[in-house]
Amino acid sequence: MFLLDTDVVSNFRKKPHPNLVAWLNAVNAHDIAVSAMTVFEIQTSINYVREHDAAKAKDIDDWLRGFLLAGGMSILPVDADVARLYGNMFTTPELKNFLYPDPDSKRPKSGADLIIAATAIVHEATVVTINRADYERIHAHFPLPGLYEPFSDTFVVDPDAGALPHP
Repeated sequence: MFLLDTDVVSNFRKKPHPNLVAWLNAVNAHDIAVSAMTVFEIQTSINYVREHDAAKAKDIDDWLRGFLLAGGMSILPVDADVARLYGNMFTTPELKNFLYPDPDSKRPKSGADLIIAATAIVHEATVVTINRADYERIHAHFPLPGLYEPFSDTFVVDPDAGALPHP
């Protein structure tokens, strides 16, 4: 299974990167999922955008609704197993940067990458992300089943060839 990070899902909103489209066309749609945390992240972004551009917020909201309805992919919940693993990640000192915002930031941090990583580990899914550095940092403390960067078509953490389909 492949778990799409929020940055990958967001890339579909405008003109998706050609390598992302090629990868997606090579993968069985039933093998793709998103975390409930991704829906949370996009929804909070819609709310922040609405503060200064209601029309753009409505466009993003309409897109999200359509993506969720038409995507046909699983939405993986934050269940007890994911929450417990997230709790372990949350208290790992080397991962605190995922929780504390930059002093100049106007938005709080949600720890979303940690929750997405915990979801991937619990469900034995490969994380598909454009933001590989953050997931490599998480992987150093909590090994991911796989990590794929679609723009460069690179398995940063190669899953067991027998465990997951490769496009």
